[in-house]
Amino acid sequence: MKKRKPRKNHNNGSNDLITDNEQEFLQEQTQELHSLLIRFISHKDRSISEVRNRGRKYLEQQEGLEKAGSEELLERVIDALKGSGLLDDKKYARTYIFEQKERRIPRGPLYIRNFLFKKGIPKEIVDQSLRTDYSREEETALIMKIADIKKNLPYRKKINYLLRRGFNKSLVYENIME
Repeated sequence: MKKRKPRKNHNNGSNDLITDNEQEFLQEQTQELHSLLIRFISHKDRSISEVRNRGRKYLEQQEGLEKAGSEELLERVIDALKGSGLLDDKKYARTYIFEQKERRIPRGPLYIRNFLFKKGIPKEIVDQSLRTDYSREEETALIMKIADIKKNLPYRKKINYLLRRGFNKSLVYENIME
């Protein structure tokens, strides 16, 4: 006969008994989910929200897991990834901002803000990262760089191009009119 270990049920507070087989199953699921998410983030940096969505998608396909248990399992794995430094929304935001500023034709802070929101980065982190890593002086310099690259474009098209790239409207008009 299998040994049973008491487990607190999160639904009604009563104690359930969990078998060794169930414990092994949960351990296997945890390891599989952990390795899947490691592979997912090994290709490129990901936000916590992206990793959580991928984990949910994987767990929905698994049989034998109840929804409450799968969310708890997912959060445990995500916490482990955060603890090991593999998941960090602040680092993700700062890296993305740096990459966009270093492109041949960079993107402005409005584009970056919208992109990071779509990736599930909290507003506080996005705002703080943009404040510290994307100054007005840098934005002005990038506007001038793009204006120089696109010097053959007519005035109106150049302005619209910069606005589509996510640059501040007042800075674009101020610098292009000069």
